[in-house]
Amino acid sequence: MRRQIRMMGRRSGALVVLILLAAAAGVGGSLPLMAATDQSLKPTPIEINLPEVTETTLPNGLRLIVMERHSAPLVNLSLVVPVGHVHSPREQPLLAEMTAVLLEGGTERLSARELAKQLEELGANVSASTAADDSTLSVTAVSHEYQQALALLAEMVTGPAFPEAELALRKEMTHAALDGMRDDPALLAKAHAEAMVYGSGHPLGAYPTHAEVDALKVGDLRSFYRQHWRPQGARLLVVGDVRTDDVVAAVTEQFGRWKENADAPADPTPPAGVRALKGPRVRFVEKPGLSQVSIHLMQPGIPWNDPRHIPSGMFTAALGNAGFSSRLMGTVRDRDGLTYGVSATQSSTAQSGTYSIATFTGTETLGAMMQTLRKEVTTFVRDGVTPDELDVVKSLWVGSYPMRFDSLAGMVGEVRRALSRGETLSALERRAFTYDSVQLEQVNRTLKELLSPDSWVIVLVGDPAALQEAPNEIWGVPLEKVERVSWTDPIDG
Repeated sequence: MRRQIRMMGRRSGALVVLILLAAAAGVGGSLPLMAATDQSLKPTPIEINLPEVTETTLPNGLRLIVMERHSAPLVNLSLVVPVGHVHSPREQPLLAEMTAVLLEGGTERLSARELAKQLEELGANVSASTAADDSTLSVTAVSHEYQQALALLAEMVTGPAFPEAELALRKEMTHAALDGMRDDPALLAKAHAEAMVYGSGHPLGAYPTHAEVDALKVGDLRSFYRQHWRPQGARLLVVGDVRTDDVVAAVTEQFGRWKENADAPADPTPPAGVRALKGPRVRFVEKPGLSQVSIHLMQPGIPWNDPRHIPSGMFTAALGNAGFSSRLMGTVRDRDGLTYGVSATQSSTAQSGTYSIATFTGTETLGAMMQTLRKEVTTFVRDGVTPDELDVVKSLWVGSYPMRFDSLAGMVGEVRRALSRGETLSALERRAFTYDSVQLEQVNRTLKELLSPDSWVIVLVGDPAALQEAPNEIWGVPLEKVERVSWTDPIDG
């Protein structure tokens, strides 16, 4: 890849200032409005200098992507398979995730303890994760030990044991996590909103019950593994202090034995996306004793391959994901004092997506909060993003973009996501220029096309007394038509 990282004279100092401000704010943090709108402080887009890429396809269909990065003696090995939460059956919503994490639980040759000991002796760490559309098993190791780490990764992938004891341990952890989710009003509100938007029959809207967790068997994991964890369609990304020729030879040796399961059925087509909403739908989750009400609004969004995805993300950031400079923080928090924090987010998968607004307020201010939120969202959709608001968002996105690639883990994450989405790495390198080129008219046209001021599911989690303080309706829904459930009830769409 061509190297085009240049500091543009005296403006480089402004870039550093904005990057430091973005770092202090964190992901989705804020930039002061004055800094963003002062032309002398606006950052200049930088083209990222990614290492050269070598791609090889093994005879079994496994795609190998190697990127040499010699700035530190570290190597990351990430195996990505195109199976995620959307591939789990409705009655077993944890199946994809549990299958992935149990790959760490031991192999046909090594117990979980023995595997962990060998990784520890190598100074390596392993992690497994499952997203909506794919799952990843990765190992990070020091460069002079990476071939031994690669051999262990291949052993986990090609010969997992799925021991009963490890499944039992993961079940205990899952039971605790489910209890923790119900004890957290914000997480509980989000879970209900997802079930209402996707439908409880969709994997992304289905939340497991304790009984469903207990019902998972080792045989279920083995069957799911045989069907989905196979070399055809999988990618192995190797990034770090390596030599490409050595990597190709080692991967061919270690993963060449990974074979297709000829008896496995074809991968099922993922279910369709979110359900269409024709108007607001409100649910109150009763949790007595709370002094605040957690609020989560959600409506259908767009998949990540929609060409409007970047301007869509920008209007979402202007609404509530640019920290103290966002519209909702300026009105609901700073002007009216109804909350300490409010955010708007865009979430996307290969098939669908959502827009969300999350906040909280006191029991006695629920009515005022809902009236203000509705008014501000309606005004935002009607009038659009202002030039200053777009400048804030673009400054934050352009200025902080290079920081995503500072570490090995950051670079791997960005490259992995781009490859999963079918994006080119040259587009990834020039993403900051893409951000900078977005026009206000484009953002506001996308806003009016995609965001509805009325078609939300609205979930409120709080003490039932909060409804006594509310007006006769919430977002146009009369109180008698508000769905009322207990915090202990099943999460149903």
